[in-house]
Amino acid sequence: MRPKKKILIVSASEERASILRFTLYVRGFDAAAVLSAEAATVAIREALYDLLLCDLPLVGVEQLLAKVHASDSGMRTVVLASRRSALPQGLYADAVMAAGYLPEDLVDRIKIMTARKRGPKPAAKPVDSVPVPVVYEAIRRLA
Repeated sequence: MRPKKKILIVSASEERASILRFTLYVRGFDAAAVLSAEAATVAIREALYDLLLCDLPLVGVEQLLAKVHASDSGMRTVVLASRRSALPQGLYADAVMAAGYLPEDLVDRIKIMTARKRGPKPAAKPVDSVPVPVVYEAIRRLA
């Protein structure tokens, strides 16, 4: 069985965080909710999450996303905004969903963003080669 994707929900409203958490839980995600940007930074340090879902005022979002982006954790970020025109240009979000989105649209976006990437894997670090005389000696002992 495939492990559930872990999502951290950051919201200023406890009711809204609960609704988002339940919506994602029903769709098969492991969602945790916090109520402030400070609590989110602590939660990110303590556990690995696949996606950060922000539903905060823009001041809190900018600072939190800058910290997540600087940490190089590879965590994807989605911002839920009241309106798209209010967003600053330098926002470090992977996706922004403006007001009026449907819950199904949000879940579809999260599924796409948390999907494993297919294709060639990055090359691993080269392994130090074994000296040739050691290999020949091991073969000679086996024979």
